[in-house]
Amino acid sequence: MRKKAAIICMGQSGEHKYEDLCKAVSNAELMFTGILDGLDPEYMQQNVFPKGDEAFIVSNLADGTEVRIAEKTAIALTEKKIIELDRQGCDAALILCTGHFEVPNVSMTVLVPERVIPALLRAMNVKRLGCIVPEPEQIRDSLKQYKEFDPIIRASSPYGTEKALAATADLFRRDEVDLVMTDCMGFTRDLGGIVSAHSGKRVFVPRVILPALLNALLC
Repeated sequence: MRKKAAIICMGQSGEHKYEDLCKAVSNAELMFTGILDGLDPEYMQQNVFPKGDEAFIVSNLADGTEVRIAEKTAIALTEKKIIELDRQGCDAALILCTGHFEVPNVSMTVLVPERVIPALLRAMNVKRLGCIVPEPEQIRDSLKQYKEFDPIIRASSPYGTEKALAATADLFRRDEVDLVMTDCMGFTRDLGGIVSAHSGKRVFVPRVILPALLNALLC
């Protein structure tokens, strides 16, 4: 019997947004589920979007609209999705976000980028990390998250213009960093190519490597 895998999106799901992931995870029956699926705008405004200086993550809706999701809400909704998928007999899942998440006690394997990425950076012997996060307000927390890699962090959204991303990437050209990481699963391989071309540095795109790891778990 073919194994089942899931990708948990932070915004709303839709395979048209994730064709690259469909190709990357070929060893299983793949399903997508978004933590905001089925929620109406009024509910999201009152219960999902951050208030004040509350920590947040960045994703988008099915129509491509960029949204900010309160971090604590994203954690709770993701935990609920994990439990649902485990009950449905899913074998493995990937959380499509580089933020902080807790995994409930389930039988399936759950890949949490926050745990995998630092191990990969250590394996690549990264001493100084260049990093791009979606929004300037996220830089402070990311400096703490990647403290061991002496990071230089700048902001540019994967849902913004390619021109803006290129301008941000260009700022890394003068920095002595081992590589530049796109610290959001919204950054695709193509956007990583833009960062590489304009920064002149090696680029690490988690959206490329983590689905491949999920696929390897399903052989």
